[in-house]
Amino acid sequence: MDGKLVDILGEALSPDSLGIRKAQELARFLKGGTYPFATLRSASRKVDGTEGVVVDLSVEVGQEPMHDIRSVEPVAILFAASDEYGPEVLSLRTDFPQVPHRQLRDEEFPKGLCLYDEPYATVRLTWTPARFLERIRNWFRDTACGTLHRDDQPLEPILLAGGRYLVIPADLFARGTDEAPDKLWVLPRASSPEGEYFIARRLDQVTMQEQRSALAYLATTFECLPQPHGLIRKTPRNVLDVHNLTMPAGLDLLARLRDRMLNWNRGDAPLGARLVMIIFFPKSRTAAQAPEVSDIWAFMTVETVREIGAKLGFWQALPNGHVAALIGGDPDSAKAASIDVCVMHPAFALNRYRAALVNGYAPSTACITVIGVGALGSQVVTKLIRGGFGSWTLIDNDYLLPHNVARHELSQGAVGFPKAEMMQVLGNNITDDRPVTAAIVADLLAPRERKEQVEAALRSADLILDFSASVPVARHLATITLGPRRVSAFLNPDATDLVILAEDSQRRIPLDCLEMQYYRHLCHHSELAGHLVDRPTGRIRYAQTCRDLTSDIPEDLVAIHSAIAAKALREVSGDPNAAILIWRAAPDRSVTSFRSSPASFYESVHNDWRLRSDCNLLSRLASLRAERLKNETGGVLVGAFDLERRIVYVADVIPSPPDSSEQPVLYIRGCEGLAAHLQDIERKTDGMLQYVGEWHSHPDGISTNPSEDDRKVFGWLAEQMQTECLPPVMAIVGEGANIRWFVDGIA
Repeated sequence: MDGKLVDILGEALSPDSLGIRKAQELARFLKGGTYPFATLRSASRKVDGTEGVVVDLSVEVGQEPMHDIRSVEPVAILFAASDEYGPEVLSLRTDFPQVPHRQLRDEEFPKGLCLYDEPYATVRLTWTPARFLERIRNWFRDTACGTLHRDDQPLEPILLAGGRYLVIPADLFARGTDEAPDKLWVLPRASSPEGEYFIARRLDQVTMQEQRSALAYLATTFECLPQPHGLIRKTPRNVLDVHNLTMPAGLDLLARLRDRMLNWNRGDAPLGARLVMIIFFPKSRTAAQAPEVSDIWAFMTVETVREIGAKLGFWQALPNGHVAALIGGDPDSAKAASIDVCVMHPAFALNRYRAALVNGYAPSTACITVIGVGALGSQVVTKLIRGGFGSWTLIDNDYLLPHNVARHELSQGAVGFPKAEMMQVLGNNITDDRPVTAAIVADLLAPRERKEQVEAALRSADLILDFSASVPVARHLATITLGPRRVSAFLNPDATDLVILAEDSQRRIPLDCLEMQYYRHLCHHSELAGHLVDRPTGRIRYAQTCRDLTSDIPEDLVAIHSAIAAKALREVSGDPNAAILIWRAAPDRSVTSFRSSPASFYESVHNDWRLRSDCNLLSRLASLRAERLKNETGGVLVGAFDLERRIVYVADVIPSPPDSSEQPVLYIRGCEGLAAHLQDIERKTDGMLQYVGEWHSHPDGISTNPSEDDRKVFGWLAEQMQTECLPPVMAIVGEGANIRWFVDGIA
């Protein structure tokens, strides 16, 4: 073996004549006599400039080694002139055992040692001859006792990657051999000095435009039986090598290939295509253990299917381009050695499961219906798809315009098309399992001919996400009973703040009730100052009419908030509780957050009006009453009117002004500071909250039935509200947190 290795290495030379720096350093170190565990035997140089140093290494071997490692191991260390790759270490023994962590080489002998799991660029920073030799000795020592491959390490690959990459369907072998297709189209992609790239697809997934290039390649699949890892011998270079690789794993490749190709002779496969064999290798840690993982490798032939079948004796090629099957006979294994192959490195296409895996999440198949795929919605949806989250239906009636592209996930090529449909195309190009199942170009509030389709999308969803930033849409979603819980996400006018309003899973706190509590938070929390006040100063005209204006909002703010929203919505979907969530981005783009657990929903019916509020507001009224006992007290109700749905929202309460008259059996509300207080509320909520009515208390022992004075006050209130065609609202707060409401009339 030594003489053969010298022939492989090239011309023998004196160690002092070595020209590569690392080879010189190693030879000098060994000749220096300070390292007792290695002896320098010889040196050589190949025609390409590679230099070799042959060394006898002393190895620590136990009395009962697991593998046949000797106390002295001869190795050749090869150094490339460029130092681009690490020194190659080869065992000189012809009987060196089959063990893990070896380098895959073109020939089985000499066997190469795999010393590092980090890139050579990292190793090179601290490489010294002493450290390198110790690394080799430790490799032999740990291999001898069977500890080189730790129990917590991944299993070794059957082969090592080449420069040709093949993307295969994510579920290609998910259902076992019987379900794996015997034919796939292979589409060439990019080609460069660094590698070639191909994509394998099922026959029904290739478009008409792709079929022409697909005819040049044809893939077929095989599955082996489980085998222990680390049994690498050499890189297969021809069909016989591949056959010999699969035979120990229970796959007679040549026989299976013969049966399959004779079936193809019926005319359902392009005989002029190059053949790609995709082979599934289940791997176990030891022969006695069940498979842990699997390798998938592919081998592309240089010759065509027609030529391969003729060489192997499956058929006879005819002058007209067809073939005639030959009866009987085994495949010609000698000819199989003349059919060259190149190793391809398969990679699974991205599906929902793998997308979630690489993002560190659990995959989700939840059916999600989205209302609005504008700037925020488009970015959130694609981020969630990239994270393996959801199966999507998109509803939006808008079309992409040029100015939208500045902040939208879609590009200029989608201008003039419906946002929903283009987002479906984009989303289904992210993962292999087409996560966007439907795109509905419709207005949720007036779907017209799409009404049944919209209602079906809402009804069948597991979650409804509203990115419309539209109060009418949110109110509509809140009041219709169709479908599951709703979550609304939107940005404030200058996009500094992100808001998420999430209903509970039972919809006990609907979206409109969350909206009112959100407004109340804006009024009472100083950290949210300016949330709806500081509107953007810049308005950009993107077309000709007076309404063709857009805000000069930075895209980076939308991107920051879309990332936050994607993470938050994933968490919200798994939390059955309602929530009000707000994030604020500072000018330096640092972000602070605000979270509130909403109060329970309260509703009462009065004639044809509904009054909606929440339990926190009811408790606040009871507390204000209790604070002023034994006197009566009162104040102003703040909220909103939804005249379309005949709903009065009571969102906040203003306590008794300081100039009010509070007596045991009489209350007359004052007005000091009241106008300014109401104006401040309207300013902080951008006019969403306003004065809606009056409240006052009754003392202990007195019912909440209205007195004659109360009726007079209500009559006055009705006159005041009638000027704006709004219903009067009054609350009487009594003992035991008993509150009686009156809307648009008093009995």
